[in-house]
Amino acid sequence: MAFHGDNGLRAWCNFKGNGTHSFRDSYNFASYTDYANGRYRFHFSTNMPSNNFCAVATATYLIATTRRHRIVSIYRFNTSYVEVVSGYNDTTAQDHEVISVMCADSI
Repeated sequence: MAFHGDNGLRAWCNFKGNGTHSFRDSYNFASYTDYANGRYRFHFSTNMPSNNFCAVATATYLIATTRRHRIVSIYRFNTSYVEVVSGYNDTTAQDHEVISVMCADSI
């Protein structure tokens, strides 16, 4: 059972960040903007009630048969979007096979 809405996840996505970018699945994300390698802005369908929400993100890619995890930072956010940067280290942004973003708020 999914728990979303008040006091739960207000938005989440499983995003294909390499090749042809696309949402594999999502809740409350209307669209995205691809700014550069590894930098994406995800626009909410329904805005967050405040700027005090919690956003977390992960990134993975596949080498042969092994999944590797990468650094993801919440770059900026407000009530209408969350922007993330993923990369190999803190200076090199890269596109990744899977970008997952979750946003929660208690209001």
